[in-house]
Amino acid sequence: MPDAASKAVFLSYASQDASAVERIAEALRAAGVEVWFDKNELTGGDAWDAKIRGQIGSCALFVPIVSANTQARDEGYFRLEWKLAVDRSHLMAHDKPFLMPVVIDATKDHEARVPPEFRAVQWTRLLGGETPEIFCARVKRLLGGENVTQGSIRPAVGVSLDDSRDRGRAAPRQKSPRSWLIPALLGAVTLAALVIWQPWKNSKTTSAAPSVKPVAASATQPLLDRMAALYEKGGDATAEDLTLGMELGAQAVELDKLSAESWAAYAQATLLAFYVGGRTPEQYAEALTRAQRAVSLSDDSFEARFALASVYTFKDATAKEGERMLRQLVAERPTDGRVLRRLGAVLDTAGQYPEALTIIDRALALSARDATAWFQRASILHKLGKIAEAQEAVEKSLAIRVGARALMEKAYILVFLADDYPAAAAVIEQLPGSVLTRELETWAYGEFWLNHRQPEKALATFAAFSGEMVVGNPKGYFTGAALAMLGRNEAAQVEWRAALRQIEAKLAAKSNDPTNLLWRAQLLASLGERAEGERTLAVARQLADPMEFRVAGTLATLGQREAAFSDLMERWVKIKDFYNAVALRTYVLHDPAFDPLRDDPRFQAFVRQISDDPRFPIPAKKTTAASVSAAAPPPAAVKFNPKLPGK
Repeated sequence: MPDAASKAVFLSYASQDASAVERIAEALRAAGVEVWFDKNELTGGDAWDAKIRGQIGSCALFVPIVSANTQARDEGYFRLEWKLAVDRSHLMAHDKPFLMPVVIDATKDHEARVPPEFRAVQWTRLLGGETPEIFCARVKRLLGGENVTQGSIRPAVGVSLDDSRDRGRAAPRQKSPRSWLIPALLGAVTLAALVIWQPWKNSKTTSAAPSVKPVAASATQPLLDRMAALYEKGGDATAEDLTLGMELGAQAVELDKLSAESWAAYAQATLLAFYVGGRTPEQYAEALTRAQRAVSLSDDSFEARFALASVYTFKDATAKEGERMLRQLVAERPTDGRVLRRLGAVLDTAGQYPEALTIIDRALALSARDATAWFQRASILHKLGKIAEAQEAVEKSLAIRVGARALMEKAYILVFLADDYPAAAAVIEQLPGSVLTRELETWAYGEFWLNHRQPEKALATFAAFSGEMVVGNPKGYFTGAALAMLGRNEAAQVEWRAALRQIEAKLAAKSNDPTNLLWRAQLLASLGERAEGERTLAVARQLADPMEFRVAGTLATLGQREAAFSDLMERWVKIKDFYNAVALRTYVLHDPAFDPLRDDPRFQAFVRQISDDPRFPIPAKKTTAASVSAAAPPPAAVKFNPKLPGK
């Protein structure tokens, strides 16, 4: 008989799924659950087999990992593990939790090649091994986790190593570095295109367990209809809309806990919080859990799968699966405009512009009065260099509905494609204050005002945001730059010092993060600490994205003119697309980091080159070298003035 005090969890999986299982194990470990995952303890042979059998015989929870890899294998040690676990479950009371299947890809429950006993319990879907906190909390509850606290009894997690003789410890998962090569306004518009939440239509009630009486669809439909009206606003929704949407979602699932459509709507409401209230891991985990709940209630529900696909697109590890699911949904309902818009937004964000345009045009063929689709079309066209068509599309969107996202797109075109900051400023000032105080917009428009040499407005923009990091960037750098423009150098130094401490704290946790290394170099350069700034920049350049534009700006701030010119020329030669070309052009023309170079004839020659490059003809207003030399260096009262070495 197993020890009653045992709190072990056993993960059983096929060897091909080792990386995904490592993520699950690491998440459990972070939640206070000790993880056993080391092949050195399992050398194979009879001792190894006995150890595996002993763990299955004494664990508190058995978690079989189901995937396409387990589907494809007729034989495998994991199948013996599954049989042993099922045999043990036959000795248990019917209501004792023991089997806890987890699916890590798109394998459907009812198609899985698993023992019948697995189908009698609730399944969980953790795509690619992405494991939300709520899953860890559920495991701990099932283990008696109400009494498991940090520093007390730590339950062990036994991890099966199918075919372990031939593989070692899974490599730790690498997070993709944040890219800040595109100026902030461009980033805001691009990310905004991704968040187009639309109403949930064609709802259907899923079947309930025999012991629970289903709720009539009409009872929840009014709530879903009200949510649909809110989500029609998409990225124009306010914080108040978000609060109401979350309340309606909570009411819907409370009214009918077995409605896949209600849980799907609740998941979409949670994702909208990313753009109204800022993106947090907790919000993502909540959205994922609610979408998974919807699918678990009805894996054939269109709305449930739509919600889950939407959630998946927000993580690198699951983005391709989200895209695949969206394509399948479009094939099922080719006339569903909201799914077409969603897929178009995902393709736009992935840089697949021609196909994204085709998808959005299909949505517009269904309804020419679709303001959101017109805005999306404008966003895609400007990246393809089709400026006149982009301007026409954004004006059509605004003619249907004056929304924040369309106004932002119009401002983008004026800044990046027409180099018309005054006109763009007039558009930005039409945006409601509630939009301008969001995290993403704080970063975008704070930098816009800096580039437009309006430091007071930049300071006001950043002051309205309470956090010290804005979209992963130190707010103190921008506020310091604004103060330097105003000639308040001592105050600027205080801001930069505070920002440097924040970045160094992050580097203490992850020393090779290229974004934070670049920030450290820029802040040291602004503070006049040239030697350390150069050393940091040298490390950052080895790790940064090859198209990271801000390296040249840091070199300029450090006073390394030759290196800055060389870096700019090298990056311009590598550019192959219109999207990055106009981004670099705008960055060079207006970013304060380049102020030390603006009186140099070589810099003006470079401006002429990027303005007249036949590879990227810009039909809107061009900025000539003469206008740059006359207008770009700002008046002395508002010039960015870092403490350069030797000055």
